[in-house]
Amino acid sequence: MKPLIKWDETLVTGWSFMDDDHVRLIEMVNAVHAASRSGKGDEMIPRLIDELTDYCRTHFGKEETAMRQSRYPLAADHKMQHDLMMVRVAELEKGVAEGNAISASDLVSFLTDWQSDHIRRHDRDLARYLAKRASVGRGI
Repeated sequence: MKPLIKWDETLVTGWSFMDDDHVRLIEMVNAVHAASRSGKGDEMIPRLIDELTDYCRTHFGKEETAMRQSRYPLAADHKMQHDLMMVRVAELEKGVAEGNAISASDLVSFLTDWQSDHIRRHDRDLARYLAKRASVGRGI
């Protein structure tokens, strides 16, 4: 089955600590999309929400460390985007626990929209800034 999202140059930041995680997020979205197309997407939701929670904590932590270390001037706005995503993921987690799960197609739509905007805009801005700062290494 054709993936919903393809990794391409518009998503590349040039920083492996971001790009490797972004590839993982896209793989999660594509897996749920494929499962949804085969009628098994809703079964994946609880596991995906758990994985998404872990992903966000880990990935956002890496980016926020890089922002602090580099004194990124747009860090507050970028972190606010992370915080909003964490609130949304917590709401999804609570919904699953209460039996009010989101459908696989709605989750795919939400994640597709979020990752597209966040990576292409916020993360690429951060990457350009980091590229200008020699004091931050690529091994974050």
